[in-house]
Amino acid sequence: MKYIYSLLLILAPVISIAQQVEYGNNLTITRPVYGNLYITGKNIIINAPVYGDLIVAGGTVTVNDTVQNDILAGGGEIHMNGYVGEDIRCVGGKLFVDKNTGGDLAAIASSINVSKDAVIAGDLLASGGDLILEGTIKGSVKTGVGTLAMNGTIEKGLDCRGNEININGTINGATVLAARYINIGRSAAFMQNVRYWNENGSTDFGESIKKGRAVYDKTLAIDYPTWQFLGYSSFIALIWYLATVFIFILLIRLLFPDITAKAGEGLFNNTGRAIGNGILFMIVVPIIIIFAFMTIIGIPVAILMLICYITLLLLGSVLFSVLLAQWANRGYKKKWGFWKSAWAALGIFILFKLASLTPFVGWLISLVAMCIAFGSILVVLRSGRNVSAG
Repeated sequence: MKYIYSLLLILAPVISIAQQVEYGNNLTITRPVYGNLYITGKNIIINAPVYGDLIVAGGTVTVNDTVQNDILAGGGEIHMNGYVGEDIRCVGGKLFVDKNTGGDLAAIASSINVSKDAVIAGDLLASGGDLILEGTIKGSVKTGVGTLAMNGTIEKGLDCRGNEININGTINGATVLAARYINIGRSAAFMQNVRYWNENGSTDFGESIKKGRAVYDKTLAIDYPTWQFLGYSSFIALIWYLATVFIFILLIRLLFPDITAKAGEGLFNNTGRAIGNGILFMIVVPIIIIFAFMTIIGIPVAILMLICYITLLLLGSVLFSVLLAQWANRGYKKKWGFWKSAWAALGIFILFKLASLTPFVGWLISLVAMCIAFGSILVVLRSGRNVSAG
């Protein structure tokens, strides 16, 4: 990981003329930054204004002061407590927005909370597990989440697809709702037409329709995927797929026994730090590859890095299953040998694959798991322990 940080420092002047780069475990910015700020670490606190863009990745990120331009953030838990002049783009475990934003908010997270004091001047695009909207959105809202709780105000339209939708606020634009369950509260107010679908076939909107009308629209029906055969069309294809996965599990266990053992033992010791390192890996490596492609000498290296990076992403769920099996073996004192551990990893992979097929949040489960797996490996490599590759 230190080498990635070093490469990022080398490339940073190319990325931006006026910029500041910071990295470490616990970082607090207390002086104004007159330009862009690139910062990575375990716990990050921004207590001074940033007169440019903020690009940040960490376990816990807290922004307490003004950011003049955009924010690009990734982390286990992210708190936006300061004014943001332009857009926020965020990927994380939990996101809390407590102050105004001058542009759009685009977020992917297991939990997104926009407080009642927050005003988003642009649009809100959200995807993930739960979205709690208490504040005001001046633009429109488009979201695909597990659960939406809308208690604030949306000046333009709302388009929500999910598992459960709870409306108890005001929507001034046209509304589209599609979910298994739709609940309309007493304080809900729709100022234009509503098109909706739910599994029950109808929803009681009560007195919430102030203008226009509510229309049940079958074309909005969500085709929730079935879990039969893990999404594969035939039993033979399933067996072939699982056999391939099992081979990769064996190879990972044979080639990297010490690394996987130590990473598995500490898999959930510091989840936030692991997620932060994993997100950093997934963001920084593509940046390095892009800049390597810009130089003639670096093209062969860039191609090799790109192949390795794509391979790691494809094997991310397999690696997570191996580490989780190692964690269970140590945590529950199973004393599994090589083969029992491998079979346990395959069983975990099957359960993980089923969970990843959950509508709307399945891909998020996969993303978080891969970040934890990659981050745990990086934590072990950075720890300075004597880890052998065989």
